[in-house]
Amino acid sequence: MMKTINKSEADTNVLRKIFRKTLRYNTKLEMKPIKKLTVVITNSRRSMRVSGRARVGGWKVRMIVSKDAKPSTVAAVFFHELQHIRGYNHKVLGTKIIYKDDFQWANAYSL
Repeated sequence: MMKTINKSEADTNVLRKIFRKTLRYNTKLEMKPIKKLTVVITNSRRSMRVSGRARVGGWKVRMIVSKDAKPSTVAAVFFHELQHIRGYNHKVLGTKIIYKDDFQWANAYSL
């Protein structure tokens, strides 16, 4: 179950759609559901900004999203943070978001 707390200017319903679809994709790849997940989104004052944080093996994702951010970047960063929730660290993942192209579908949405 995923709980979404949106404190940003981005549309909550759009963020939920992007997060749900990304979570389904992540679950399909990992073949194991995430049982407890809270996503907290705050606003960024900087343009085109998306950033995320999650503890390895934790249950909460914190994201900073500007209203003009690319939805595909939001999805890619969220996917990266889900990997931390699943127990992966940067030694395994790397620090760059290298799978942005997998999330071009998200650009059909407007934040």
